[in-house]
Amino acid sequence: MVMIEGWLLDVHENETDTEMVAWVVDDEGQAHGCVVPWQPSIHVHASHRSLDRLEHWLNQPELRQRFGIDAVLPVRARLDLEAEGQADVLSIVLHSYRHLRALAEHIEARGDFHQFTLYSVDAHLAQRFLNEQGCIPFQRVRWSPSLPTRLEALAEASSNGDAYPPFHVARLAVEFRSTDGFPAQGDTVECISLKTVQEPGLSSLQNPTSYRFERREFASLSDLLRAFQTAFDAMDPDVVLTAGGDQRWFPWFVEQAKVTNTPLVLGRTPEHLRQSTGQRTVHSYGQTRHRHGAFFLRGRLHLDLKNSFIVNEGGLAGLFELAQHSRQSAQVISRLSPGSVISAIQMRVAMDDGVLVPWKKNRPEDTKSALELLHADRGGLYLDSRPGVHASVIELDFASLFPSIIATRNISPETLNCACCQASTSNSMRGVVPLHPDKAAKEFRERAVATRFGHGLFPLANQKALPVPGLNMHTCGRTHGFLGRVVAPIIERRRVLKQLRQRKGDAYDLRQNALKWLLVTCFGYTGYRNARFGRIEAHEAICAWSRDLLLTTIEEAQSEGWDVLHAIVDCVWLSDTRGRSPDQQRAAAVAFAERISTQVGIPLEFEAHYDFIAFLPSRMHGSGSLTKYWAYSDGEFKVRGIELRQHSTPVWVRELQQHGLKLLAEGERLQGLPSLATQRTVLVHYRRELQRLSAGDVPLSDLVITRRTSKDLGQYRVKNLTYAALMRAHERGYAVPPGGKVRFAVVDSGSSEPMQRVLLAEELEVAKDSITGCTLHYGELAERAIWALLAPFGWTTERIRNLGLQPSLLDFTRPDGGGQEPLPMDSPSID
Repeated sequence: MVMIEGWLLDVHENETDTEMVAWVVDDEGQAHGCVVPWQPSIHVHASHRSLDRLEHWLNQPELRQRFGIDAVLPVRARLDLEAEGQADVLSIVLHSYRHLRALAEHIEARGDFHQFTLYSVDAHLAQRFLNEQGCIPFQRVRWSPSLPTRLEALAEASSNGDAYPPFHVARLAVEFRSTDGFPAQGDTVECISLKTVQEPGLSSLQNPTSYRFERREFASLSDLLRAFQTAFDAMDPDVVLTAGGDQRWFPWFVEQAKVTNTPLVLGRTPEHLRQSTGQRTVHSYGQTRHRHGAFFLRGRLHLDLKNSFIVNEGGLAGLFELAQHSRQSAQVISRLSPGSVISAIQMRVAMDDGVLVPWKKNRPEDTKSALELLHADRGGLYLDSRPGVHASVIELDFASLFPSIIATRNISPETLNCACCQASTSNSMRGVVPLHPDKAAKEFRERAVATRFGHGLFPLANQKALPVPGLNMHTCGRTHGFLGRVVAPIIERRRVLKQLRQRKGDAYDLRQNALKWLLVTCFGYTGYRNARFGRIEAHEAICAWSRDLLLTTIEEAQSEGWDVLHAIVDCVWLSDTRGRSPDQQRAAAVAFAERISTQVGIPLEFEAHYDFIAFLPSRMHGSGSLTKYWAYSDGEFKVRGIELRQHSTPVWVRELQQHGLKLLAEGERLQGLPSLATQRTVLVHYRRELQRLSAGDVPLSDLVITRRTSKDLGQYRVKNLTYAALMRAHERGYAVPPGGKVRFAVVDSGSSEPMQRVLLAEELEVAKDSITGCTLHYGELAERAIWALLAPFGWTTERIRNLGLQPSLLDFTRPDGGGQEPLPMDSPSID
């Protein structure tokens, strides 16, 4: 067998779970499965006496055979981030991977769940293998049969933003015909299509191919499946994209292959198609989400767009970027959340440091007094916005504020309140760490030389140790924090990709967007109760620094002639108070941002100069809403918190609000703000749409509402619309699991029978034309959408309901209750 050189596509265990298979695509596009012998191990720490007993126990022949134990070795290793020395541990080497978790559970139970601390248990095998081999997904590697245990890395992959290798990407689609609109395993397939696609960031192929198999063209389903298998083998894609493969298409393939006795092999190994992981429901940040079981292909990457947040946000380019940072299989992390990916990156950095990865977090929160807890547990700072519409407003944002605080303030579990430093109170900014990872590493090499004397004997005053603002904490001035070394390379990488970006949606934009989500979640993981390298004090220190930085920015802005209209955690909205022209305002804001960036060590970026911005009042009490606003600049709107941004909003309401914004942008302005006449055009449009709704001219398909369920049907106590939709789905044999989505149109919100209140989206194709949307329900939704546009101008709900007329006392004295004439539809400019 000859030496193989090419691009590393994927890594997985072999069929017996005793070796790893690395798939390498050579320059001719041929994929090779390189079998690499490799044995993982788990580590156990306990007292010497307990370890001796455990070693004796595990060396029994029956246990070695039961769990696939190859060797039990006493070794020394670092157990946590704070430990500079090594401790005695037991390394248990396995020759079969499938028993790893069972062995860990057995050891834990034998130690009564407290005697033994286990490490290296649940890190993904592919990640551990690649880390030990020193390889990264999608880089050039070499494998030789003369040295089968070694996978040699030849060069960094895409380190400078170049295109990824020319992998063959195919899109697979299956079309079904349903009798009642609901998907079911028994539905008749109409077509199977397979075609080459070009993805941003991947080198293009010379000879794209496509296939389409119509069911009517084949005498039997088995003939159709065999033709599809032949075409699939001929195309031989490296990456298979689906939009429902995990949920419906691949389960259908498995079922029909069994029924027709036509085995389907979609991987590059002989195994038949089968499900790799089970479905589950997860609860995260107050939301319930359902994750379908995954179908992984051996030798190829199967990416389900409906089962991957990362691919939807970052495309293949973004997914590959995260796979390289975490050294994980791309098809595995495609089903993970960004938080799970940042956790995987933390594991990778810990392994690089020689620190064992704990199986379960066992670090409690530090003891605090009630007063200390009151000061520490406060979160980020925000100002109440000023409800209303404001002209010529500038927005400044801190770039990746929380991750940058972690990196520049050296916040990490092992650096907080270290025993080697006493924080200086004279000049705290001297200890700020450079944001660039290379400069930060150089800084700590110099600090290590300067502070070597006296370390370990007693705490020394250290001008580089940073006190945490407002809290009785400090961060170490001599040790480069673990979390900073995790996030700083991601921040720098994203900065480089943003500079390379040429347009929205290109490969560089997709890659930086994927990294953005890692940075968004890394802060939350510092305080997550199950995070292996988390510590609630780190979470509190980050919030304290963010409050201090925002207060500094607000004070400096006010001293330079800016009125701060709103501020929230990492951004501020500024209005000029010195009568400067728009160009002068923009120049002054850019100069101010640069000065603050230099002062605090974190980039403050010029985000936008809005023609006008509207901060919504609260519906409850009328004061400013925290995150609800819309703003116009350079021909585009930026909206937050209103119906346009809500996933549940039906198309009709979304288009109503979108057109209202368009009217406000294009209409007449007075002193830079939409005039009253312009506001009335929005009201006229609103009235026309209400008339369309009342006349039944709005298609039910445009009234579909999407809701994510939080529990099973039987757990609902309030018979709301979501309950009605779930009940209707249940009656038709269609189950929606907790965390799943249900889509429906409301036809009679006041019906006493819940099932008669809605029609499911799947039923609309066969629904009678005489059925129309509920005027009451959708009228209320439309009113809320228009209120979000007009309330900042001072319009009340009552005035909107009166179509712009302001009631007076005379209206209540007339016998007929009448008043002013309604607003003419063709005369929007009448005041």
